[in-house]
Amino acid sequence: MTTMVRHCSNAVKRQQRVDSVQGATRLDSNEERPRHSHWIPQEYLPTTHNAVTVGGMDLTSPLHSLIPTLDSAVLEVLAGTESSLSLAHVTRLAPRGSRPGLALAMDRLVEQGLVLATPANRGDMYRLNRDHVLADAVVSASRARSAILARIGEHATRLEPRPVHVSVFGSFARREAGPASDIDVLFVMPAAPDDAWYEQVSRLDDQVQAWTGNRMEYLVFSDSELSRVVERQEPIVDSWLADCVTVHGPSIESVIGNVSAGAALVIA
Repeated sequence: MTTMVRHCSNAVKRQQRVDSVQGATRLDSNEERPRHSHWIPQEYLPTTHNAVTVGGMDLTSPLHSLIPTLDSAVLEVLAGTESSLSLAHVTRLAPRGSRPGLALAMDRLVEQGLVLATPANRGDMYRLNRDHVLADAVVSASRARSAILARIGEHATRLEPRPVHVSVFGSFARREAGPASDIDVLFVMPAAPDDAWYEQVSRLDDQVQAWTGNRMEYLVFSDSELSRVVERQEPIVDSWLADCVTVHGPSIESVIGNVSAGAALVIA
């Protein structure tokens, strides 16, 4: 069966934290909940009033999670290049902020020595001071997206049985994910997995939340299930083809091509 997973166990944990704050106990911790369910009953979810929730990082602009000012927008741009850029160029590339706001942020960073300004004919040119003691931290934070993808791919290779294909899709893949976004992951398996396999993925879900603060949601398809979805031309297939970032195995285009042709999927 195709499964979209949002783990109820973590929702229960969040609700228990809410109840402890509100002085109430609505959930029995010994009561069994379904481990894999796309829909969670309202009673399992934290209420929006006085709720204690687990937040996530800004997945599109990771530095913004560390520096919640326009300084992070400037640093994200400069960390991505060795070249010197004009303020106008930084403004075009920055994920947020007006030119006046970014100019003030740039001045602060120059004053702190993290950005170097070089006079030019049409105004100063700016670059990240990579000799600064904080430069490595800035560059590392700016590359958090790549690190998340690499970690998911690495952990996917440890699953038994190993998936044929693993990719990230949705807002994170499109670079549109924010602090409240989930990280959507697609698993293609040679056959329908058992409960022991889902327990391994549950632990990966916990790991993703530990790395980022964001939840992981995932779709699991066996080769036969994927073949039926492709044959029915489900809209989600177009989404995968447009968005998917492969972290393990062949590309989603290759996988879909193989199942469409009736070829057996081979574990990478």
